[in-house]
Amino acid sequence: MNYIDKLLLLAFPFMDVGFMIFGIPFRLGELAFLLFFLRLLDINAISKITKINKSGFLILFVLLLNLILTVSVAFFSTIDEGFYYKYVVRNTLYIFAFMSFVIKPINYEQIKFESFIRYILYVVSIFYVIEFIDYYIVSFNWSDSIFVSRQEKHIFNDIMIRFAGPSSEPAYVVPLLAIPLMYGFIKRKLKYSLWSMVFILLTFSSFGYLVLVFSVLYFLNGSADKALKRKVKNGLFYAATTMAVVGLIFFKKVSIMIAYNWEKFQAYFGIGDVYEWSAAQRLGHMKLGANLFLESSWLRMIFGNGTGYYNKMSKSFTEFFLDDAEEAHNLYLSTLTDRGLIGLLLIIILFNIISNIKIPKTAPAEYKGFFIAIKFGVYVRMAHWFFTGMLWQYYFWVEVALLISASAYFIKMSNERRGDRF
Repeated sequence: MNYIDKLLLLAFPFMDVGFMIFGIPFRLGELAFLLFFLRLLDINAISKITKINKSGFLILFVLLLNLILTVSVAFFSTIDEGFYYKYVVRNTLYIFAFMSFVIKPINYEQIKFESFIRYILYVVSIFYVIEFIDYYIVSFNWSDSIFVSRQEKHIFNDIMIRFAGPSSEPAYVVPLLAIPLMYGFIKRKLKYSLWSMVFILLTFSSFGYLVLVFSVLYFLNGSADKALKRKVKNGLFYAATTMAVVGLIFFKKVSIMIAYNWEKFQAYFGIGDVYEWSAAQRLGHMKLGANLFLESSWLRMIFGNGTGYYNKMSKSFTEFFLDDAEEAHNLYLSTLTDRGLIGLLLIIILFNIISNIKIPKTAPAEYKGFFIAIKFGVYVRMAHWFFTGMLWQYYFWVEVALLISASAYFIKMSNERRGDRF
């Protein structure tokens, strides 16, 4: 494996972690990912390529169509130019970077899968420990200069903070932890699943709770191993029993947490008169995004108001008491507002192509387990985009690059075996 691909995997767990230099944010993972178009400079390796992965080519084609739509509509729109240019530059660079993996996939057989899973958990562990020590002991407030924040939210009457891990929001670390969570299930390494579950629970993220339920259902639905299914079900029973006992012992504190999440749920869906700042903000942004789309002309409903339109309008719109947000807290509504029904259709097609990336059933169990774990992480990110925006988040494309590389590798192996038979 070349040094650039190793850098990709090393930077992956750091997600949004970065530094401010002269007021400009530099994210470690994003900077690493954008170096990968340099892989295309290896002319000798590229000249030997005889076949390009079909799914990878289709993904690039849809990304290019999205970029063409973005640029075309901008000529007839009044938008936030700063957001627009950032979107165009980032997506152009990402297309080139991703192209390098389609043309020249990662050498999949050289990835040490279990080491990579442990590495993700070690990195998250380090950030959790640093956050804990910083908050309770030294109060260095290192997150002011590094993109890791605990948010100003506390649990159990200020006894415990909401841990964020290597990311700018507690919930963003959940899709990352979904990978070792599922890998532990698939490979019968339940210590990885338990490790991931504890970290997800410490974020006190409602989305995290949903992911835990989704992961179990996803595994039980896809696994053919009856003995393992039985172990998982037994484990869930014992876990539920333990949680019930703990809940009775710490009834008052647990009831505070349950009440907090119930109020957040009510505020998010506009039930009753309950107010919770985070849920109210998200709901307000989504209402604004929906209203901006519905108030558009039929032509703009189809082609969009222009990328950056939502960002521009949200800054001047005060009815929902919104803080600034570049996109509505829902990728799909943001897309409807900025790039219309065509833009939303392109995203649906894109996600459908990614969801249909497969490796042969004959692939070794070790490879297959890692592939399923990565794909589950992709599904979690797609679901997370109902609560956030930013399709350009680099770590999503790293996961897609890994799926493409696995598919290309096993197609190549299958063709070579077929050739040997003849």
